[in-house]
Amino acid sequence: MWANPAAERLTGYTLAEAQTLPGRAIHATPESYAAFAQLVVDPLDRGERATTEIQLRRKNGELRWVEITGQCINPANPRGDGILWIMQDITERKEAELALQQTVQELKRLTAEQKIILDNAATAIFMQKGYQVVWANPATQTLLGYTADEMRDLPTVTYHPSPEAYEATYPLVAPLMDRGELVSAEIQVRHKEGFLRWVTLTGQAINPARVREDGILWIMQDISERKQAESVLQAYAEQLAIARDQALEASKYKSLLLGKVSHELRTPLGGILGYAELLRDEIAGPLAPDQREFVAYMIEATKHLNSLITDLLDQAQIEQGTVKIAPRPVHLPNTTFFLRDLLQPLAAKKGLDFVLETDPELPHNIIADEKRLRQIVINLASNAIKFTETGMVKVALQRLGSAQWQIEINDTGPGIEPEAQKRIFDSFWQVDGSPSSLHKGYGLGLSIVQQLVVLMGGTIEVSSELGRGSKFVVVLPLVMSHEA
Repeated sequence: MWANPAAERLTGYTLAEAQTLPGRAIHATPESYAAFAQLVVDPLDRGERATTEIQLRRKNGELRWVEITGQCINPANPRGDGILWIMQDITERKEAELALQQTVQELKRLTAEQKIILDNAATAIFMQKGYQVVWANPATQTLLGYTADEMRDLPTVTYHPSPEAYEATYPLVAPLMDRGELVSAEIQVRHKEGFLRWVTLTGQAINPARVREDGILWIMQDISERKQAESVLQAYAEQLAIARDQALEASKYKSLLLGKVSHELRTPLGGILGYAELLRDEIAGPLAPDQREFVAYMIEATKHLNSLITDLLDQAQIEQGTVKIAPRPVHLPNTTFFLRDLLQPLAAKKGLDFVLETDPELPHNIIADEKRLRQIVINLASNAIKFTETGMVKVALQRLGSAQWQIEINDTGPGIEPEAQKRIFDSFWQVDGSPSSLHKGYGLGLSIVQQLVVLMGGTIEVSSELGRGSKFVVVLPLVMSHEA
């Protein structure tokens, strides 16, 4: 959410305060908020601009009339990419309209005192009979550039940008001319010097039963600045849409490149790993101790690169939306045996205790994507082992009621800074990304884990205390399988 200083002044709320408020907080009543939502939701869902008038309740309780216009940033995805709003304080205009309606009732008995009031009104007011302006106050003369005498001698088409624009107003004024109804429209008018201004034009019949004979009283409000702001708003929305499309296109090509490069690298790496393992097994002859050390390093580096390629492929597929979760019956005890057999030796190699606990209340048979489930646990647990130098790593599977279960990974490692916890699931980001880091990586593992958890309908959270260790908690939907 973003608001400019003018919006803060108009509502009385700071941006920080506004971000915590529901939309209805600035409306006069719950009923007026409901009416506003009903008016704007359909046009905005169609990607159209929506404009209406509401009473705004300021922070101090004061009520102000505003004209509010909404424009979707991306008409193709109105709810997803957000809406830009512009508010114009029209309290003075609304008060003028009310004064206009009150004035109409007494206009036929217009006194010298009432005429003085109209002549000194800051809002443009004029009276029309037929196709002529028969009276105009000084504000009207200022707005259009003509004197009252000049206006009496000119047809009303003179004040429109063109004869075609004049004819386009016929449908707008028809309810007024035919039934004496109050009408209001936004039109352009031409100043005597030739430039155009945007105005809100509101008309009221002096006598609804005799509109053509007794005439119409009009009020004009200059809205040129608002229209200019709307134009800027529209241009900004279009620029944002273009930038978004360009970013999406760049992301698509990045994902395609990652996938292509990863596939091309995997084949030669497989050959390198195979030959290195043949050397290690001394198929080609005995190795000296230093040669055995070199071969071991080669195998470790190749496996590391292969792991990176797997992560890159997963990341590319996730970004392209091609990763599909394939739920099927899973026998959890088999899965936990597999995880223990894989992870315990890794922990033992570093002198760490490894514990894997399963809640007895957790069903043995569930529905899940076992491949992705293993990937999540292996990634989180191996990460914990990698960063923990002494102590233990614990994996606990626990039931949470009837609809959820969780995987909790605890370690006694160095912990994670609070600021780092906010970014720990970002792609290509590491707690320590320096070249000299003791724990080399590329910052993809936790990002992939988070995205897989979301695809499986779950959540993941991290908590940590420096010097005490870290805890990752994955919560997933619990769907039981009836297969034995």
